[in-house]
Amino acid sequence: MYLKSCVNQYILGSYLLLGIWLNIDNIFKIIPPEYEAGKYVIFFIGMSNLIRMTGGIDTALIGYSKYYKYNTLFIFLLLFFSVITNWILIPILSLTGAAIASTISVLLFVIIKFVFIKKKFDFQPYNIRYVYVLLISLGTYFLIAQLPAFSNPYLDVFVRGCLITGLFVPLVYLSKASSDVNKIIEDKIFIYFKS
Repeated sequence: MYLKSCVNQYILGSYLLLGIWLNIDNIFKIIPPEYEAGKYVIFFIGMSNLIRMTGGIDTALIGYSKYYKYNTLFIFLLLFFSVITNWILIPILSLTGAAIASTISVLLFVIIKFVFIKKKFDFQPYNIRYVYVLLISLGTYFLIAQLPAFSNPYLDVFVRGCLITGLFVPLVYLSKASSDVNKIIEDKIFIYFKS
């Protein structure tokens, strides 16, 4: 379950981050212009959440084991990392600095839990499939980012959303990065082509 949760959440998080970041300019055309200063805040908070999702059910795995008390220690470490990184980065980069601080703190938090789980349980969920998903995500991003924008932001969101799904989902399926994702696609989508 731990191994599957890591890759499945990584795929879902990558897909959502692509959807948000490839439509970020459209988002700022829809909301008031004064919010545009927070553009990179959204990116780094998105990265922070993607990193956290890549850890899968690491907190639950530790919490339901005899090592459950360590979760408290890890939370305090996350708090410590957050305070230090915010103290350093906010004076330099303001609100974006706070978002970067969050990303760094979560990255350290996930790495520490990964090392702990590897040492105590000998679980190591990361493999070449993560590289496949990363390359698919980057390829999807760079292809769609080259497209000229429609003047209507709602139409542009729709078109980019369709293209993200049309590229990302089939490529993830073909890469066989996740048996669960492949099963969902086969059971929910391929079923219509069989009839």
